[in-house]
Amino acid sequence: GLAEPPQTYPGSGTVLLSPLGRLLALRVVPDLRPDTTSVTGVDWAPLVRAAGADPATVSPSAVPDSFLAVADTMAAWRLSRAGAPETTFAAAALRGRVVEANTFAGGRPVANLAVLPVEADPEGVVAWIQVFLFTVLPIVGGLILARHNLKAGRSDIRGALVVGTSILILYLIEYVFTIRASELGLYRIVTALTWQSPFGHALIHGATMAIAYLAIEPYIRRLWPSVLVSWARLVAGRWRDPIVGRDVLVGAVWGIAGCLLFLGYEALSRSMGLVSEPYQLSPWVLSLSTAPRLILAAVANSFAISMLYATLFFTVLVALRFVLRRNLLAAIALILLMAVVNTAFAPKTYALNLAFAIVWNAVSVVLALRFGYVALIVAWSVNFIADRLPWTTDFGAWFAPQTMLGWVLILALLGFGFLTAVGGRSLFRDPLSEPVIGGKRVA
Repeated sequence: GLAEPPQTYPGSGTVLLSPLGRLLALRVVPDLRPDTTSVTGVDWAPLVRAAGADPATVSPSAVPDSFLAVADTMAAWRLSRAGAPETTFAAAALRGRVVEANTFAGGRPVANLAVLPVEADPEGVVAWIQVFLFTVLPIVGGLILARHNLKAGRSDIRGALVVGTSILILYLIEYVFTIRASELGLYRIVTALTWQSPFGHALIHGATMAIAYLAIEPYIRRLWPSVLVSWARLVAGRWRDPIVGRDVLVGAVWGIAGCLLFLGYEALSRSMGLVSEPYQLSPWVLSLSTAPRLILAAVANSFAISMLYATLFFTVLVALRFVLRRNLLAAIALILLMAVVNTAFAPKTYALNLAFAIVWNAVSVVLALRFGYVALIVAWSVNFIADRLPWTTDFGAWFAPQTMLGWVLILALLGFGFLTAVGGRSLFRDPLSEPVIGGKRVA
């Protein structure tokens, strides 16, 4: 990511470029030691050229109030043409050396390259509901129900071990692909994987989800029998089962469709005038643009999170079924609950956001109950991967290899699902060669 390795020593820094290679933002950790060297001025011209402007024709501008830096000299220039939305490029220097620069769209910076970003305090009613639903309920309720199911001898211990171990391994794979082995060394990598936070983080998620699976599996198997069919075949090692292929294919298609649906929703909200802020690249996209190995890390992370979320999804569904006593009521309540909890409040867009969330969660619930646990995991995984990819149609772009690798992996998943679903049958066989029984051709 942008903060790895940490930019904390003098002279280290972070540079953010646009897909076309234009400088968007820059931050350098300055050397604050006393220095008696006299500096007559700062040559801003190379920096302005890097930002895509001509120093001879660009017009100076006021430095935005939100541009803060440890510096003794600041300057800003208007990059946009007259009549276009205001775009400003600001820079700061210390003792004649540039230490920070950023592009501002309408007064807002396009990037936050702070070494230690300060996050807003998440406490609130919605935040506490999320903690209860997705942390407290699975752990506490899972322990109680898992103990009860183990005593009754109706737990799928093998399936729970597969869930927990898979999440553990996927998180560790993500860590391996995100670190820089040449900088850390083998000793630090091994100790981090076995003694420190990466292993602990992976272990706590794997263990809690294994317990949650032990708690809910008997109820899912009894109340929604079709949900775990393909999962049971996967656990049994039947990777080439047509039902497994069908669920993987359906899940992958919905994952891609869901990503396109979200893009359409964003375009609709902007066309309606509900959102006026410029597009901003997410930290995930910025990180994945830098190296193909980070695409592999994102794939591992996406599957780990999707397994975790899918298990939590069915945990909450079972809890609602206990309360409401009807499968349909539990499903409807889950749709509404997830939509409300996961919709951020915004005065202009809340109604549209909530409507979109209801549609999204309704399709997810239908998919989960019709095609099951495997389809839901694949759908969310593909959606996460596609959403995090740095998209481009320019195969000459510097980040194009990352885009192509991501889509190759998604297409491989689609291909596996399709070929497995058809069960090895030829797609181009002659219909006249099919056997006829009772006047009807048999497929």
